[in-house]
Amino acid sequence: MSMSDTISVLNHLTRLCRDCERSCESLVRTAPRAATAELLRARAGEWGRQGDELQALVLLTGRAPPTSGSAAAAAQRALWRLEGWLQAPPEPLLLRRWQALQQRAAECYEAALGVRMPERIRRTVALQAQRVRDRCAVSRVRAGGRALHSPAR
Repeated sequence: MSMSDTISVLNHLTRLCRDCERSCESLVRTAPRAATAELLRARAGEWGRQGDELQALVLLTGRAPPTSGSAAAAAQRALWRLEGWLQAPPEPLLLRRWQALQQRAAECYEAALGVRMPERIRRTVALQAQRVRDRCAVSRVRAGGRALHSPAR
């Protein structure tokens, strides 16, 4: 795989991280319970750090990384805000949205791992993919109504 293809994969994952970061921040605004808001706030921070790691890899290649997410995700967040103004979503709906974000991210990371890339970059992407899978498992447990997990530190 060429370096330009690798950069394209990294940029896609960076936008994904920014989308998830901002989506979690958006969900915090309508969270009905403080514990749920705290969890989502922590997850937003984790997504932000993952995006920063990916941006750093792109910068090391001398290229300019994206600094924002996608227009589609921004439109989705705008719709969520509108729904929140009309009526705050119940916690199960909010958690299903969070779970869907986590699942989409896990799928994107799995696809990225299927692409040939330099080993140093692959290790970073693989580590991030494992973090996403771990968070995805926690979101499934939470959406199933079991005990709220504390944010990973």
